[in-house]
Amino acid sequence: MQKPENISADKEQAGSQWPGRDTPDRPCSIGDHPVSMGIYHCPTVMLEELTACVTAWIDTGVEGAVISSPPGSGKTHATRWVSQHLGQQFPEVGFARVSASASSVSGLGVGTFTTFSRDGEPVGPIFIKNGGMLQKSLEDFADRTGQRTIVLWIDDAHFLTTSADDKLRRVKDELKNKAIRLFVFLVEQGSVHGLNEKLASFSSEIAPTSIAVDEFQFSGLHSVSDIETSLDAFDETLFPIGSGPVTPIEPSFGAVEFELRGLRSAIDIEHSLNAIDTTCFPSGSNWSFTQFFLPQAYQNGLRLKTHAAALWRVFLEEGDGGDETEVQILYFLRAVECALINGAELDCADLVLDEEFWRAAVLQSGWVNSQNFQRSFLRSYG
Repeated sequence: MQKPENISADKEQAGSQWPGRDTPDRPCSIGDHPVSMGIYHCPTVMLEELTACVTAWIDTGVEGAVISSPPGSGKTHATRWVSQHLGQQFPEVGFARVSASASSVSGLGVGTFTTFSRDGEPVGPIFIKNGGMLQKSLEDFADRTGQRTIVLWIDDAHFLTTSADDKLRRVKDELKNKAIRLFVFLVEQGSVHGLNEKLASFSSEIAPTSIAVDEFQFSGLHSVSDIETSLDAFDETLFPIGSGPVTPIEPSFGAVEFELRGLRSAIDIEHSLNAIDTTCFPSGSNWSFTQFFLPQAYQNGLRLKTHAAALWRVFLEEGDGGDETEVQILYFLRAVECALINGAELDCADLVLDEEFWRAAVLQSGWVNSQNFQRSFLRSYG
């Protein structure tokens, strides 16, 4: 195996101190590899569909969109992935992200503002308190980079209220007056049309109702209907008074919706494993992720993508096994990380990655525990 030219003696020495089967040929220690550190990005079929959609939205001038997904589906991963790839495709377009928080329920409130370099690396974050600070941050970003078109991801948008719609519109209008075009893409949990309004009102503080009575004999609750009426008051009573209902924001400026989902078939798994087989680190070298961790097996022809069916079967067997099985990107990546790091200890020319090997990786990923928790929760509260 030919040694890459960019290997440094320091990195080789550091590699020899990491427990496992480090070899002098590796360009860095196993512990310093992005997979071991969890600082890499892996494409999925859904991510590539999202990238195509965002490309079309930019090309056709769709300036508002809602990207929804279940928890753990990799929303932050997705925004960085798309920002990296489209930042190279559209060098004149800047990408930024603002994270909402539970304290922003009155609108665009407290949050963090992060911009992305052209290679998709985050810059910041900057702490912001209101829409005015957001506008100023976007203006500074445009002036600094010369990018007069900006895609703004608003992460955790389910925390925002309908009043944020007006504030976003004002920010967009002010920026337009300064020749800056803003695309606003909201990223949130669940579906913007299907979110339960009661769940969205998590931040409302319950205030006791005040009932004015005139010649009315007060008594207790005598029926299910009485209890339902009182519980409805708790659902509807607002504090602070006049704050308005906390409902998911659905911007009025031409929004479309994209549902971001996890991996749902062996084909989805194969697509992403192929990326692990072909993505190289350091960039520009011939050291694919698979080759780095399993150099002897890789040289003898082993590729992770050929194990997609086996890995998918394990996910099915360890989950509910139904047709609706969906593996969130978070757990898939953890399983792959465990497989590569564990495999590095076993690497040999005739290494076999059987279903038990993948089962151990899936168990280590935490996916099985998450499935058990979901089933327990649904049994108790579903």
